[in-house]
Amino acid sequence: MPREWSAGDTRYFLPLLVERDGKKCHYCGKQVYLSSEIEKKPLSTRARQLANAQWAMKAVVEHRIPVSKGGEEFDITNMVIACVGCDQKKGARFPEDFQRNKTRKNRE
Repeated sequence: MPREWSAGDTRYFLPLLVERDGKKCHYCGKQVYLSSEIEKKPLSTRARQLANAQWAMKAVVEHRIPVSKGGEEFDITNMVIACVGCDQKKGARFPEDFQRNKTRKNRE
């Protein structure tokens, strides 16, 4: 059973973060999309490809300092917008560790 959405959910902060930071991933700088902007049931092949690309760049709320490492869960200063890919790759690492690892992989 899915968890119900509440004002205590970090998704509540997404519009505020978009207004503060714009629609760019904090880590890679690419444009991100809100769920409401992505076509839910595209009909044509091209529209389906576009929607899939947009879902890959969906905006999510990311905690700069992971909650598991002492970061505040509902402190907006600890939240940024990230794309799904960067959010998943960063995981529970500190931003510096993630960026350092990302830079190392780009050199290889």
